[in-house]
Amino acid sequence: MTLVLGLDGCRAGWCGVPLALRDGAAHLLPTVIFPSFADALATDARVIAIDVPIGLLDVPGGRSCDHEARRLLGRPAASSVFPPPSRKACGVADYWEASAVNVQLTGRRLTRQSHNIAPKICEVDRLMKPALQTRVYEVHPELCFWALNGRNPLAHRKKRRAGRDERWSLLRPVLSDLPEEPPLPRHMPDSCAVDDYLDALAAAWAALAIFEARARRVPLNPEPDATSLRMEIWFPAAEP
Repeated sequence: MTLVLGLDGCRAGWCGVPLALRDGAAHLLPTVIFPSFADALATDARVIAIDVPIGLLDVPGGRSCDHEARRLLGRPAASSVFPPPSRKACGVADYWEASAVNVQLTGRRLTRQSHNIAPKICEVDRLMKPALQTRVYEVHPELCFWALNGRNPLAHRKKRRAGRDERWSLLRPVLSDLPEEPPLPRHMPDSCAVDDYLDALAAAWAALAIFEARARRVPLNPEPDATSLRMEIWFPAAEP
């Protein structure tokens, strides 16, 4: 049995959706809450697709993969791809101090959204090495849903019920074990919100596509950061 894993950050750590590949089909396994990224790395998953920036810049200009993802998504979904903090700003706890560091290095203020997820970014960045990028891949759920929707923008935001239903309807044809309706918040594991689960499902589908060599990345020729990590975002190119 071959395992692939989709990961999205949640309050308790990481919401993990494992897929088991058996007899040419992918089957959903129970959702796992990993306390740390290291715990996810310790699994037998052949591919891990994670919704977190991999590769950070301490110079102006921003990551090309983020620019390309925004271009593909178009407005207003492009706003879901916000610039990650610089590596040096990533570990600064105070928002204003972190933003000042970011301005000094990149010429750009740090957004509140980026600062809020900085602990997750730092956690992954501390463990990532270039050799791990044959197993761990950065994905963005909205880019995955855009691909599932025939490369067309989605009509609703994921925080709304209509947005959850829209994304669920896109996932069900490719993940056949999913029930007809998305789960209610009270049916989710502790600290994993429904939108975290939806994003982890999209990441798991991307992990499957990467494993089956039917995924694409932006940009086509990714740049390395100062630690030689490739800055790239992957998404499925076609349905199975």
